[in-house]
Amino acid sequence: MLAVDPSALRVRNVIRVLEAIMNEERTSRTDIALKTGLTKTTVSSIVRQFMDIGFLDERKAFTERVGRPSLVLKLNPDFACVAGLSIKRDGVDLCVIDSAKDLILEISRPFGENWDVERVLEEVFNALDEIVKEADSRGLVLKAIGIGTPGLVDPFTGVVKLSPKFDGFKDLPIVEIISKRYGLDAWLENDSDMAAIGEKWFGEGKNIDTFAYIYVVEGIGMGVILNGELLRGETGYTGEISHLLVPTNDGRKRLETVYGMDVLISRAKELGVHVSSLSELACKAEEKPEVKDLIVEFGEGIGMAIHSLINLLGVSTVFIGGKAPQLGNVFLNAVKRTVVDNLFYPYDVDIRYSRLGSSVVALGAAGHALEMYLQKLVVGRNNLEYVQ
Repeated sequence: MLAVDPSALRVRNVIRVLEAIMNEERTSRTDIALKTGLTKTTVSSIVRQFMDIGFLDERKAFTERVGRPSLVLKLNPDFACVAGLSIKRDGVDLCVIDSAKDLILEISRPFGENWDVERVLEEVFNALDEIVKEADSRGLVLKAIGIGTPGLVDPFTGVVKLSPKFDGFKDLPIVEIISKRYGLDAWLENDSDMAAIGEKWFGEGKNIDTFAYIYVVEGIGMGVILNGELLRGETGYTGEISHLLVPTNDGRKRLETVYGMDVLISRAKELGVHVSSLSELACKAEEKPEVKDLIVEFGEGIGMAIHSLINLLGVSTVFIGGKAPQLGNVFLNAVKRTVVDNLFYPYDVDIRYSRLGSSVVALGAAGHALEMYLQKLVVGRNNLEYVQ
């Protein structure tokens, strides 16, 4: 179970202040108090700690108004650099951001077909070695890294428990491996959760307190931001919609085995349409009605899952990312139509594609690493610790 002690409230307050700070280029203690509902005394105490470690600068904001100039808070980009690592089924993405959330470095490396876990990790290390070397050449020192991987992960122990469609990623202590090799503080989350964090910190979810992010690749995952925080549930395994059961002619199957994007490519081949990417398939839909119907079928299938989640969670904003945006409006409109036509009560639901592209997981991982690193410095712990 999660730790429940007096410092838990402190951690939560630090998170709220941190989010208020990082969502604005510049802000003030008064603005933070208004946004968070915390007292000015609490806000000032936390802000002072951020200033003491060098994360924040407070300066006078000179205006043409008569009177005492106000004080504004601004992020110090030179305070720290952190990395974000996205291990996908077909490759690895890495990025480095500074403490003002500006992107500094970004690289991607593909995996070969049928690579085992040892070969995958070797390529991950090659990519990390490259980015650490490049950062060092620029005089940048990495302090922490966030890691996003597909499948069932335990964010409390840093272990990938199981990853369907990714052979070998089972009971893998990825945080321990990377932390020891590179001497970095490291944190792990499921790739869909990291995508949701990426949308929250860097995308259109920045000013939305509650939303769901549907990450559609070979698997289909979901991350939920609830009242500004990632929803983990009791076990940390929240959002595993890949394993929702879907009735088929061959019995009940898991959602990703019926509507995963690799399945879509295979189904297209059965129609005699051989493509290597979903964007190619979307182009074929313009000239082949049977391809358009196939994309609509997949949109409706995933739309049914999203419809259920909207009713269960009460969210009204849903981002769809991963590889699905390559399918364009044919897919998105099928999802929207399926959801809206079946709502038990007609209310506004905003379903849209994420605009962050394939880098969303790595960006989210970097943002998560920065948040956890700051919590560790300010509170001495973070909200992913167990009671020992």
